[in-house]
Amino acid sequence: MGFAHQLDRGFLDQATAEEYLILVLSLRWLLTGVLLLQTGIASDRLKSRLEDHEAYQLFLAQAHLLLPAVYRIRDGPV
Repeated sequence: MGFAHQLDRGFLDQATAEEYLILVLSLRWLLTGVLLLQTGIASDRLKSRLEDHEAYQLFLAQAHLLLPAVYRIRDGPV
């Protein structure tokens, strides 16, 4: 049974389900990044690739919409 079925019974409200979704997605990106760094990819190269990676940028945009206190939009370079 997925999150959608639990919303009707009060197990999760919409906001909590969205927070869990962003948590799961962020863990995917975090673990992928850590594994790539462990293989020897330079951190500046990984950063550059992620900045150009459409799926990662979409994740950041969605995360900002659902959890703006955690995922803020930055002004300028990091």
